[in-house]
Amino acid sequence: MSNPSIRVFVVDDDATVPRLLELALPSVDDGLEIVGHAADAAAARDSLGNLDADVVVIDHQLPDQNGVDLGRSLAGERPGIAMILWSGTRSAELRSEAIDAGFRDVITKDDLDELAAVIRAAV
Repeated sequence: MSNPSIRVFVVDDDATVPRLLELALPSVDDGLEIVGHAADAAAARDSLGNLDADVVVIDHQLPDQNGVDLGRSLAGERPGIAMILWSGTRSAELRSEAIDAGFRDVITKDDLDELAAVIRAAV
């Protein structure tokens, strides 16, 4: 039995990440659907204006802006959207900064099960 669908938008400058998540996340949670992706903050803002996403997974290090700053601005522009920071590392300082900016959590890139659970809990 499938879970209710959650629409996920991914912001990551590594072009393989959205495709990887599109293929791997349904095996962890069949209710997660990747509805779009962007490689930088500017493209994310443009794309999110035209999409109905429930959750945005944002890479911490983007080419034009860091993920926390992007999340801070998105929180003001789209207050109902849930955001998760996706990072290669996790520290108490980064988590505190992200939570203060409006993120639900900080997840390391090596744990798809945790990512799926946090996405599901965020909505």
